[in-house]
Amino acid sequence: MLYKKTRIKLGPPPGIFFKSQGQTHIKQNEDHPDYISNPPASGWHYDTPAKTGIYDKELSDEQIIHNLEHQHVWLSYHPNKIDQETIDKLAQIASDFGSKIIMTPRSKNDSAIALAAWEYLLKLDGFDDQQIRNFVKYHRGRTGPENIPDFGFKDFREK
Repeated sequence: MLYKKTRIKLGPPPGIFFKSQGQTHIKQNEDHPDYISNPPASGWHYDTPAKTGIYDKELSDEQIIHNLEHQHVWLSYHPNKIDQETIDKLAQIASDFGSKIIMTPRSKNDSAIALAAWEYLLKLDGFDDQQIRNFVKYHRGRTGPENIPDFGFKDFREK
């Protein structure tokens, strides 16, 4: 019996599109032009990506952009704009997806929660489980110029 392949239509990508600022590797602490989004969704970055997982400390934008280039999703939150219960909910979502997701606090965020993928950004003033999961489902492993596998997901928070 022959089976017909069907394509699933995903609809428009969630988030706001920001034209790529390129994939240039830079040395640590090297100057570069400003990013066009906050947090950045492409551009100048270090040559080593962060390990995927959940962090309770900030990592540099330049390091995580390398993860975005590898089709990861960055879930960041402003540490002074959400409570621990919300952080725990975000961590549960990150854990549910596991691979190709990184979660960090980011004090430079101008929203409570921000999700970034290569060229896409979703900002939220509060927790919205459905919007967060939809963004991750759409972009993780799909959006970004390089499909490089990660090597495991870990909770790096101090307990």
